[in-house]
Amino acid sequence: MSFLKSAGDSVLKYGEIIINKTEDYARIAKLKIDIKYIEDEIKKCYIKAGKIAVSKHDNDPDSIHIDADSIKDIAESINKYKAQIEEKKHDIAEIKNKGQKEQNT
Repeated sequence: MSFLKSAGDSVLKYGEIIINKTEDYARIAKLKIDIKYIEDEIKKCYIKAGKIAVSKHDNDPDSIHIDADSIKDIAESINKYKAQIEEKKHDIAEIKNKGQKEQNT
């Protein structure tokens, strides 16, 4: 009987570990999807800045005078998005570190 109880305890223990790992992988996958979405938003900002430059060039091919405020707003958005990406990468690292610590115990 002791063997069956021990085997049952082991199954429960490893089942819990598997569930925790699965949850960690799901969180990491969601964070990676979030990062891809934010990277797409950054690309949209660059496209918007490019459209502003081309539009100004079309109006005056010899000189491009770009409205500093519009570019400043785009640059701020890009920097905000980059900060969000770094935050999510930090979250991923924390999840991975937590998983490694749990494995070592």
